[in-house]
Amino acid sequence: MLILFLKGALLGFSLAAPVGPINLLCMKRSLEQGFRAGLITGAGAATADTLYGAVAAFGLTFISDWLELHREILSLIGGAFFFGLGLYLIFSKPKAKVAKDTPSNLYVSTVLLTLSNPAVVFSFLTAFAAIKLNTHEGDSVKTIYAVFATIGVFCGSMMWWIFLSWITSKFRTSLNDRALRRINIGAGCLLLIFACVVLVRGVKGLADSPTSSSVSSIR
Repeated sequence: MLILFLKGALLGFSLAAPVGPINLLCMKRSLEQGFRAGLITGAGAATADTLYGAVAAFGLTFISDWLELHREILSLIGGAFFFGLGLYLIFSKPKAKVAKDTPSNLYVSTVLLTLSNPAVVFSFLTAFAAIKLNTHEGDSVKTIYAVFATIGVFCGSMMWWIFLSWITSKFRTSLNDRALRRINIGAGCLLLIFACVVLVRGVKGLADSPTSSSVSSIR
């Protein structure tokens, strides 16, 4: 079971580490509001990663099937949010010291934002198979195996977010409004690119879906 925990931790860390919109959001909040805000943001992302990891670990195919069925709609929702956030970063005028968001707002917004990307659960499903993170015994799920693997995913993911929040917040005191402005523009442009990719995939998926006409008729 220790091996399952360590494999889960490695999986959680490796899937959290690649640069993406949540990483940019965590860095932005760490720069503007400090380590605590970045850490809470990371905890929200780790929670969402853990939920998706549990879907893979416990073999909850009815959830993964639902996510697959609504993948395009969720992509459009997530893409639209990322696009709006990118525009906000580009045109906003940051200040070195800003009013801090409440912990609940930081946490909940990150959980919802991360969950809006259904590709995460499919990444977990693929990674579980790739590193042989088997939580089954025969044809049934071994609950204790799945629990240890899921806990490992959370711990591994949090390790990354703690490191990212800590290292980013170290630069906070040395940044002025101009530097923050440049960082926001760069992050905003990256978010717009990411949002456009997600939106195009969502639109293309809806256009190619054989059930799109039947869905529209139900509405």
